[in-house]
Amino acid sequence: MKRSRVPVGVAIVVLAALSGCADSRQTGGEVDTRRWAVDGLSFENPHGYKKLDVGEVADTATDVDGVDDVADSMGIPSNTLVEMMKQVDLYLVGAVSAPGFADNVSVVEQPGRVPGEEELKTQFAAIGAKLADYETVDTDLGEVVAASYSLKAGKVNVEGETLIVDVDGAVFITITSSERATTDEVAEGILETLAED
Repeated sequence: MKRSRVPVGVAIVVLAALSGCADSRQTGGEVDTRRWAVDGLSFENPHGYKKLDVGEVADTATDVDGVDDVADSMGIPSNTLVEMMKQVDLYLVGAVSAPGFADNVSVVEQPGRVPGEEELKTQFAAIGAKLADYETVDTDLGEVVAASYSLKAGKVNVEGETLIVDVDGAVFITITSSERATTDEVAEGILETLAED
């Protein structure tokens, strides 16, 4: 069986969902009400979200249900999938929205162009996510792709949205929650405050 090559940005979608399960156990992190600046862009911190150390989050992801299944579907070893998590440039965690799952936002830059709808649908399918909507939104940084999806992560149904910004490469901002309304609210707040760093 031929495996689809999944770009790091799309792989981060599933990693964010899986590590959201691990993050519900995290108690550390710093709450900040300022703007987060990363990968040539900035946005206002979602209310109450804390910044966590990406290395620590990746290390806890090895214990989360579903990591082995996702790695297998991608055709890579589990430890490779977890190592990919360390490529995240910013990781924020919010409230626990389902037993064992914390809402989260991750940002990762990937060289290359922003993927089109069909390409993204194929990439999401390769990781077990169903692309529900793909649209472009005008922002202060220009046109941004907003792709909403659903994904089963362990025992949690994750409702996510990935915002893809062209800033000398594709910057993926992935928002996950077990509740669509929360995901939509956080994504809207990021889109409204998105600016060049």
